[in-house]
Amino acid sequence: CGMIFCAEIYAATDPEGTESRFLFGTDSWHTGSGGSPANTPVYGRLLQPANFERSIASGKMIFGLTEAGYGECTIANADGAFDAMTTYGVDGRDFRLWACEPTTSAFTFEPFPNFSSWVQIFHATMQSIVGDGDVLRVRLRERVWKMQSKVCPSFLGTGGVEGVAALAGTPKPVVYGGAYNASPVLLDPAYLTYLISATGGVSAHHLKDSGSVVARALTSGAQENDGAASFAALQGTTIQVGHYLTHATSGTLKLGSPPVGQVTVDAAATAGDNPSDVMVAIAEAAGFPASGVYQQINSADFAAIESWGTTNDSHVGIYVRDDSTTYGQAIGAIAASIGAWVGFNRWGELRNTATPTTEGDVIVAVQTTSLGNGMWRYDYALYNHNLDRQV
Repeated sequence: CGMIFCAEIYAATDPEGTESRFLFGTDSWHTGSGGSPANTPVYGRLLQPANFERSIASGKMIFGLTEAGYGECTIANADGAFDAMTTYGVDGRDFRLWACEPTTSAFTFEPFPNFSSWVQIFHATMQSIVGDGDVLRVRLRERVWKMQSKVCPSFLGTGGVEGVAALAGTPKPVVYGGAYNASPVLLDPAYLTYLISATGGVSAHHLKDSGSVVARALTSGAQENDGAASFAALQGTTIQVGHYLTHATSGTLKLGSPPVGQVTVDAAATAGDNPSDVMVAIAEAAGFPASGVYQQINSADFAAIESWGTTNDSHVGIYVRDDSTTYGQAIGAIAASIGAWVGFNRWGELRNTATPTTEGDVIVAVQTTSLGNGMWRYDYALYNHNLDRQV
């Protein structure tokens, strides 16, 4: 008996979003009492386990975020038994492909997914399930697609940190890491409060008014990131003329007197501006947890970047205020600035695929393509980044 594949599909089966799991295999069996979940049928309808493509090169960028990968899984449905699946909600939900090599019979597969015998081939998300004659086609896409969402939220114009009515619908500024001469947005002329970054956790240093330095007010005898207990407290604080005060937790500041011209600051995230810190912050904002049960970021990779950044005194940052920049563009720009790639592996985990060194890098890329029936093709590419010798 040849290698057995099993496609694990999650779908919302009703308007309330109730999620169900469906298992389709290249053979039929039953998960039995030791399965997860127990006593679940695996339908032997899997025609094409999945083909999937991804690319390291992203447009004209040599480094940065990998391109989104797309693929397809095909399920037999000549009898129409699973026609309803085309109506289920699958966009953005999980798809996993598993494989094992059976020894004697289909009963060997019962404890699915027993990790001692089953290997996860890859983890992706789905875009849709469509009917095509006698088959269902499951459209797959890499998790990186979530990076296509926009970085900047919009002002509501309801007052406070949401700004006055005139700001409603305009993009909020966002800072990751450190950004020199960033332009905070005036929230309310009556209070002279400004938003540095909608993310919060950003302080303002070296404020300038038309290029002239404005002094930072002292609290408790020091220049504190949180010079007030809250944004509301900051708004109500009287500040000496010619000075300013920050509330880093909310990403805001307040001037003690009206500015003459353009206000700029050196914005600094309190979480740090090491390349690792910045990329992780962007990834988390895009919806990829860096810790906990649902962690989707490879800790070892980003720890390596952290170490490299510390050793080489690397500091990065990005300032965004528009309606077009995506999380993917932001994290890609940071990765490219240090000569690294960032993207998802086949298990759905965000990784750095190259760590800069001080001695030079030679990078090997591997592309794996399923040919069906348990056969795979491997394509390799070798890139001499900055090594001072031929390879």
